[in-house]
Amino acid sequence: MSHEITLQQAADKAVLAETIALLLEEYPGELPPTQAGMTINLIRRLCGEAACWLLEEQMLREAKQ
Repeated sequence: MSHEITLQQAADKAVLAETIALLLEEYPGELPPTQAGMTINLIRRLCGEAACWLLEEQMLREAKQ
C-alpha cells in the first residue's frame, strides 16, 4: 500500500490540529455547540490522517528490516 499523503502533508495536518486545539483551549466556551462539534470532527480527521500516515510509515520501515 502506498502513502496517500506525503510526510509534509501529515506534518501540516498535525500542526493544524494542534493550532485548532490551542485556540479552543485559549477561548473555551466561545463556540456554539454545533460549531464545537464540527471543530472536534475536523481535529479528529486531521489527527487521524496524520496518525495513519505514521503507522503506515512505521509498518513499511519494519518490513524493510
